[in-house]
Amino acid sequence: MLKINKEHSQEIRTAIQRLDEWIDHNGWAGYDPYDIKGSPLFIYLLKLPSTCPIPLRAFRAVLNRIERWQPLRLRRLFRIEKQINPKALGLLAAGYLNLYEITGEGSFKEKAIECLEWLKKNPSDGFRGICWGYPFDWLSKRFIPKGTPSAVVSGIIGHAFWAAYKIFRKEQYLNICEQICEFFITNLNISWIDNNCICFSYTPLDDFHIHNANLFVAEYLLRVGMELNRNDLLNFGHLAANYALKEQNPDGSIFYWGAVQNHFNPNHMDHYHSGFEMRMLYNIGQTTEDKRFKVALKRYYRYYLKNMMHPDNGYMIPKLNPKHLYPIDIHACAEAILCNSTLAHEFREAQKLLPYLSLWVIKKMQTPQGWFRYTILKTPIGEYSANIPYLRWGQAWMLVALSTYLKTITNEIQNRSKQTCTWNDL
Repeated sequence: MLKINKEHSQEIRTAIQRLDEWIDHNGWAGYDPYDIKGSPLFIYLLKLPSTCPIPLRAFRAVLNRIERWQPLRLRRLFRIEKQINPKALGLLAAGYLNLYEITGEGSFKEKAIECLEWLKKNPSDGFRGICWGYPFDWLSKRFIPKGTPSAVVSGIIGHAFWAAYKIFRKEQYLNICEQICEFFITNLNISWIDNNCICFSYTPLDDFHIHNANLFVAEYLLRVGMELNRNDLLNFGHLAANYALKEQNPDGSIFYWGAVQNHFNPNHMDHYHSGFEMRMLYNIGQTTEDKRFKVALKRYYRYYLKNMMHPDNGYMIPKLNPKHLYPIDIHACAEAILCNSTLAHEFREAQKLLPYLSLWVIKKMQTPQGWFRYTILKTPIGEYSANIPYLRWGQAWMLVALSTYLKTITNEIQNRSKQTCTWNDL
């Protein structure tokens, strides 16, 4: 059982209220870690080979360092404008729906519906079904123009529409869920790994094998396919989900990249993508009742506890990746809270660490204004905070994470008292 009390739940509630007030004041537009990297100069520098002239390499290194340590000043220098990011809207909608479920307050319902309505009116154009991407150019192993829909962005937004459907039981939301599945199976590229495994691409423009993205698609196809009784969606979902099981490592982890491509990098693991993968394994197991996914999740979570959390003076700090604590990243912090809140029903260890994890994040990462700082960097003379309120990367994820944790607390209180509880009871 969660070690919670009135004081702890009040701290979570206060943190949410402060963040919600900041979002109301700021609006939906914000900066993003990748907006400046989509500017022509950064794209040019990122495309340069490792054999480019030393002055160019030095300039690229210096610019990247300035961006990490002074992100706000560099954006002002480059005149980067704040933008509305569809992914942020999907996360905000999910967070507000959580809060509406907990409290029944109409203001949270209104905010969620407002986000969903914006998303309905602003999908990516030129694709079957409905889908969304990022509002800036970005460079991975290839150049991806702004607006190009992605599996992850569309899947995360899809979860918000699914939550709206389950709460309000309106067919319009289920229809959008079905259209998102249509995008997945008709526009994303599908690689056949073997007769029992497939992998969906990250966007329609690539053939990347990226496990967290593929699991987002698999989980969503299975969830919606089960509701609609559509065997085609279920078949695609099962085949994609099998790929994660096929490539799970002996220690329980799953790498970011699939192993059958030239892009494979066994050193590419981080906290937030691991959290994505575990949450999707959990959801797939819950949806399908397939014990293989429960076994895979237990192995992965055992690895996670040993390699992704750092105890410190009675608190728990999310590590950036298995080898490094720093930089402490707000996205990793949010995913740690979200993942463990999701898995708290399954793992006693998640229940135990959540209070110590969440209180550290609130204490160290939330600013007096209510928003959460980007990173804490390690220097020879101590820690340095890179303070910029990234909306999609930090604030939206923290709203989902803290509201999900509050739902877990609410359920615990209800189970203890055998009665419903209101916002003021928490």
